[in-house]
Amino acid sequence: MKWCIEFPEETVLVIRPSLKRICLNISPAANLLSVLLYRHSIRKEASEDAKNLNSVKRGQGEKEDQDISYRIYRKQSQIVADCCGELTEKTIHDRAIPLLHLLGYLDVEENPGCNCYILHTGRINEAMTAYKKGTEALSTFYRSIPQLEVFLIENQIEISPIDRKKFQLGLEKLLIDNRKTSNCQRGPKGKPEASVEGSFSEGRLR
Repeated sequence: MKWCIEFPEETVLVIRPSLKRICLNISPAANLLSVLLYRHSIRKEASEDAKNLNSVKRGQGEKEDQDISYRIYRKQSQIVADCCGELTEKTIHDRAIPLLHLLGYLDVEENPGCNCYILHTGRINEAMTAYKKGTEALSTFYRSIPQLEVFLIENQIEISPIDRKKFQLGLEKLLIDNRKTSNCQRGPKGKPEASVEGSFSEGRLR
């Protein structure tokens, strides 16, 4: 489809309904997940080039020093920019990361200068498969998470339909506890000796 007006070159953030649904309809988590999936896809493509370059270096008797992992290194300010200003550092730290960590989609390693975001795509695909099968399958998926199952049972909450006010209040208490294990500090870190920057050029968010 061709748009009726011509847009400038700009970053675009797309939040799929399916992403929001597998994030318990919590928009900040879905926003962050969308950004990280995009970044993961970039790393995946770059990893293929890195593997090829390592093969060349190996053939030439040189050290294979290209990073072939899918780890995402981003400053929190860069993540905020990637989210097109839809999220603040506080929201990312207090709501988005703890929920993604709780659902098993994300781990975060804190580093001086920027954090390392590790997506568990297998787990995300498992959630997406459940979503495609319908509400009952997705509910079963959620209940496979011990912390979340206890929360749902104790608060007598069903996944669908959800009493949003009751759900949000109860989930907030759960996220407060989970923040302690998500290993992500908010705000500026100490000045690093050498900042970690991406090795590959960035594309646009689609």
